[in-house]
Amino acid sequence: MEQTPKKKGLWKNGLLVVLILVAIISIISSIGDPKEIFNKIAESNKLYLSVAVILAVIYTLIMSLSNQIVLRSLDKKLSYLDGMLIFETEYFFNAITPFSSGAQPFQAYMFIKKEVDAKNVTSILVVNFILYQTTLILMLISAMIFFGNRIINALGSSSVYILIGFIINIVILVFLFLVSYVKGFSKVIKKVFSWIAKIKKLEPKMTELTLKTDDFVLKYQESVKILFNRKTVFIKSFILKAIALSIQFGIPVIIAYALGQKIVFNDIIYITLITSLSVTAMIWIPLPGASGGTEWAFAALMAPIFVNQKDLVLAILLLWRFITYYFPLMLGFIAYLWSRKRTDKQQHLEESIIEKDI
Repeated sequence: MEQTPKKKGLWKNGLLVVLILVAIISIISSIGDPKEIFNKIAESNKLYLSVAVILAVIYTLIMSLSNQIVLRSLDKKLSYLDGMLIFETEYFFNAITPFSSGAQPFQAYMFIKKEVDAKNVTSILVVNFILYQTTLILMLISAMIFFGNRIINALGSSSVYILIGFIINIVILVFLFLVSYVKGFSKVIKKVFSWIAKIKKLEPKMTELTLKTDDFVLKYQESVKILFNRKTVFIKSFILKAIALSIQFGIPVIIAYALGQKIVFNDIIYITLITSLSVTAMIWIPLPGASGGTEWAFAALMAPIFVNQKDLVLAILLLWRFITYYFPLMLGFIAYLWSRKRTDKQQHLEESIIEKDI
């Protein structure tokens, strides 16, 4: 990755996220009673809310640690702090880009700036994504198996949107496995580039990518093979991701407790799984954080638990979205600034040493 990420684009996307937040609050206020919703939030148990916020921090740290395990298996030169900071930026970049697609390109750029081998960077990011995607799909399948009828009853004909999201997630995972393991898959990629190259403006870039494809895929598959042969790395990272996601998707239960609700064990499992479903299955919504679709799915699937308590569901929704989306976004932004400062300081130090030698 040769170009520096554009600050202008970051600020534009950040502004879009803020506007979406304002729009969501406005829509929620029009659906329910704004006064009642915010009264419930104001009267909530602050200890439980503090626990929810702490769990959100723990979730991001465990997820970054799981990514770090894969990183350290290929590159031990980068410090733990630098690795953790770069992985923590995921919650900022994914939150401000459509389809949650922004983190990997920025992280790749930041790792390369830290002199991590470009071939390894791609493998590290993709393998971590494969493990993450696999964990999410297993949670989706669990939701369908254990609560399929309940989900269909809650969503009715709109269940088709969940099915679309499920299929998209499966397709993404299958594609990544094909790129990682099928030797001749580079030919398929080159055919896609050739097809896109029919657009004249894109032809030079597609030609350039076509020439690089064979070498890139070969080196990438070699690195991936090394990683997946290290079963301990694979298992540790997978288990930590499963723990992190269970914490993240279980946070609405703590929020419900904060709002004075008692949840039976079966509903704790249901809430955790339908929260994962709301986030994952609505990935195809082309807005940062899949905003709109995620909130709709979450509220619709929570409604059967809290019958005739619309304002309560909307209060849980607002608190959940802030604690698990906007709060990690802020943490990711802090990590980005901290990482960039450390990189600039390191480069300045290296330049000073070179000048002294001259």
